[in-house]
Amino acid sequence: MTSRRLLIVFLFTLLILVGCNNETEVKESKEMEEPTTTVKGIEDFNFIVEPKYEDAWPFSEGLARVKLDGLWGFVDEDGKEEIEPKYEHASRFSEGYSSIRLDGESGYIDKTGEYLKEPKFDRALSFNDGIALVELDGKQGIIDEKGNYVIEPVFDSLKPTIANNLIVASPHEKDGNYYGYINKEGEYIIDPNYSRAKNFSKGLAAVECKDTDLWGFIDEKGEYVIEPKFNNARSFTGQEELAAVSIEDYIEVERELNDDKTEVKEHVELWGFIDKSGEYAIEPQFKTANEFRDGMASVTNFEGKIGYINQKGDYIIEPQYTGADIFKDGINRVQKDGKDGFINEEGEYIIEPNYLSAWPYEGEGFVSVDTGEQQTIYNLDGEIEFKVDPDIDWLGHISKETAVIIIDGEYGYVEIENN
Repeated sequence: MTSRRLLIVFLFTLLILVGCNNETEVKESKEMEEPTTTVKGIEDFNFIVEPKYEDAWPFSEGLARVKLDGLWGFVDEDGKEEIEPKYEHASRFSEGYSSIRLDGESGYIDKTGEYLKEPKFDRALSFNDGIALVELDGKQGIIDEKGNYVIEPVFDSLKPTIANNLIVASPHEKDGNYYGYINKEGEYIIDPNYSRAKNFSKGLAAVECKDTDLWGFIDEKGEYVIEPKFNNARSFTGQEELAAVSIEDYIEVERELNDDKTEVKEHVELWGFIDKSGEYAIEPQFKTANEFRDGMASVTNFEGKIGYINQKGDYIIEPQYTGADIFKDGINRVQKDGKDGFINEEGEYIIEPNYLSAWPYEGEGFVSVDTGEQQTIYNLDGEIEFKVDPDIDWLGHISKETAVIIIDGEYGYVEIENN
């Protein structure tokens, strides 16, 4: 059993592992007392679906994807097999529909298994904000929730989101791979003159100039508000309305040459943040920088350590992690010295980084960690809810009502509430 659980921990870690970092001071962590802790075994769970599937995913809009004999179907929250496994691929339900693949072609089904669009597409993405991207004969278009084309499949590339009523599109009709912006009728509002283009955010869009390969920002008329002068750029985000940008520069670093340490200049990419006037709000100084969310942005220093800054560029959480997720509900999975744990927005450990693996927080009030021999379920206060008997391979995708359970390599569902 131990070898199987180590394998499962390894495989799930590969699927969800993200960057993480830790080195300097960590704010005083909460001491984790472990009183007599409940260990839940197979007999302690009420099974919704007995383990028999090859794979299983969380419930979405009342249905969950399951795989049997290599094919995908759906079960409901009472354990009934609502849509028999017959599809080569099936996405989770989103806005009432699942993207499926049958006999090598993609389409959409509703929750009764009826077709919105029969399988005929090369590719079909999930619905988002009432639209979905489809690809037919190598050309991309967009359909609505009635299955009608909003934009005919005539473009070589589309981004399946509408921002400021504009969609990033590329016709590939001229030499080069250039992007512009179309409206919902498929008409170009901003001509395809950019090597790369991002969605509009806060009224501006980051674009890469095809002549210089530098990034700038345009308005909805396609006019440069911030001239292209950056090596790379992310979108404006948050109440701060700041965008991460990078430039190339030289910095002094310490290197060991002939057993002596010496300062040398190296050519590097430096990341900082600008405001919507194009002025630096935070000077370029980081190895990498991500977008602001909820008043903070993750940055990586040149020692490879991740920390979090505020809009002034001051560290809220000192750079110290070798990997980190995005904060959600005030917590974040981090990695230090090869071990996983969780912190809050003050940088305090709610779960010490003592675990071989930890699964990303999924927004349901529980987090799961594993030593490789013992899986433990915590609440968001860092208190142990229960430990999982090693006879259970894995308990995951835990919500307040259900969880996926794996026993002897087979997947099922159990109730969580009142367990």
